[in-house]
Amino acid sequence: MEDYERQLTDALSETMITEAEILTGVDITKKSESWAIKQKRIDNSKIALVWMDERGRHEGTYDGDSRLFITDLGTLDEVEFYCMWEDLPDRESALIAMGTDKRAMREDGSEDEGEKGERQKLIEKGELWEAIPLSELEKELGAVSWLWPDWIPRGFVTLISAPGESGKSLLALSLVKTILTGGNWPDGQPAQQVRGDERVIWIEAEAGQVMLNERVKALQIPKDRLFLPSIRRDKFGQPDLSMLTHQRGLWRMVEELQPVMVVVDSLGQVQTRSESRKAEIARIMTFFQHLARDNDIGIPIVHHFNKPQQFQVAKIWRVRGHTSIANACKSIIGIERKGESKVRKVCHVKTNLSVPQPPFAMIIGGSEHLVEFEPWREGLEKRPDKNIDRCAAWLRDCLIEHGPQRPKTIIEWGEENEGFSRATVYRAKDKVEDIVSIGAGPGCKWELRQFSVEKALEEAKDKATS
Repeated sequence: MEDYERQLTDALSETMITEAEILTGVDITKKSESWAIKQKRIDNSKIALVWMDERGRHEGTYDGDSRLFITDLGTLDEVEFYCMWEDLPDRESALIAMGTDKRAMREDGSEDEGEKGERQKLIEKGELWEAIPLSELEKELGAVSWLWPDWIPRGFVTLISAPGESGKSLLALSLVKTILTGGNWPDGQPAQQVRGDERVIWIEAEAGQVMLNERVKALQIPKDRLFLPSIRRDKFGQPDLSMLTHQRGLWRMVEELQPVMVVVDSLGQVQTRSESRKAEIARIMTFFQHLARDNDIGIPIVHHFNKPQQFQVAKIWRVRGHTSIANACKSIIGIERKGESKVRKVCHVKTNLSVPQPPFAMIIGGSEHLVEFEPWREGLEKRPDKNIDRCAAWLRDCLIEHGPQRPKTIIEWGEENEGFSRATVYRAKDKVEDIVSIGAGPGCKWELRQFSVEKALEEAKDKATS
């Protein structure tokens, strides 16, 4: 602690803070002590702060009128500041000092009401904006660059929006595969040559790590370059990016890994605020915008269309939640589905940085983990599903061999042995006209009509003797 006090004293000499009082042993996360700091503020309106942690010195001011902390880490409200302090790895070794700001003082110690001091105060409070010519910004901006040309830009947020179970996550994983292994993008454009050191961060917010792993295996995506966050040493921790501490955690993860893309799956589960309240969701979308811009990465966010589900057309008004969600995205990719067809239509819902591109087809494979792409043409969604035919033949053979079975048992066999989903099994059952349901409720079983069983056995016997 003495070493930290010496460092803090040295740090104070390099700041604009004078008449500082070093507070030792103060845990500002405790309400009684945090409120005590506010009660000691200078001139009953503002205090200047400097604090030390293992990363170095931080400084800022607390404005009692606006109740905001304006620091080198950004402008924080009281709750955010205390959350930041609570999140320090070693709070016992962190010290805080409090004093007056030299920039607002004359040599005799009285407040400087001159133009320079007043201007500086207005700038710090955000009430005076400094004018920066675009020519100065141009040096840092550069031209628009693309991860997936014309679809996913670098430095901006992209939304992948569709009804439930339309293949949003599969489309996002297909993009991950192209980034990490090369090949073609879903619309057929060739990807840039892979260097071999590209990384992608996947924010799994729907507790679907098991399914994600199965899909990654099926798509043959390199697992050593696809990263998921561990939150407070919990490998399966639930992220909440409405929290400032979790936002900082993701930001630092991006700075350390330097990925080319961060996938968020999904917006509804990655935060606990209301999607319909502008003040709450706009703040989160602004974080994503800054994260993409300042790190020059693409951020596709998986999101849902609103209900009712029967309106499957992909339009911007169908994006669920407040309009600030769509407004924050420079590109919105929509997925349309019709009925139970495995063929999806992927199209531009919004693009501010390119002209809308022709739609393409996404075809969900039989295992529900595989996906194929081809150019879109009308009527493609009506193409027969060969996987349904295969499942129907398997289902019929299964009931001939094992006799009547509970639907749950058949579905488990189909998933484990053949890769059929629950929906595929039910669609196949409807296609096999001679399957009947016996009983109701948990005791219900499926079986073939008796003449069908007898006919199948006779066919097998004739085949064996011939």
